[in-house]
Amino acid sequence: MQPFCGEIYIEDPQLGKKSLYALVGEDGLGTTIIELHNANPPRGGSTLIGIYGARWTLKRVQRKFFLTVYELAILDEGSWTKVRCLAGNKFAGMLERAIQSLK
Repeated sequence: MQPFCGEIYIEDPQLGKKSLYALVGEDGLGTTIIELHNANPPRGGSTLIGIYGARWTLKRVQRKFFLTVYELAILDEGSWTKVRCLAGNKFAGMLERAIQSLK
């Protein structure tokens, strides 16, 4: 599998508007991993929020013509914070297939 990265756009009244980036790739053993970053990963630095399942989850709420609406849950200091976010349908489909491959 070729690694890929895409934007998840948070649109939340309390947290404001912010872009996060999901990076899908493989570890050294061929296992799919999905990381969430607070900046575009190739830029370097420590931008990792966490790995899918351990620190964050994603649940599809609605699919629109160009966008998919999700509920993003992020583990922060022992409690889960849920926010509404959007992703383009093409990236959303790729991300959902990667998540399904984890199960």
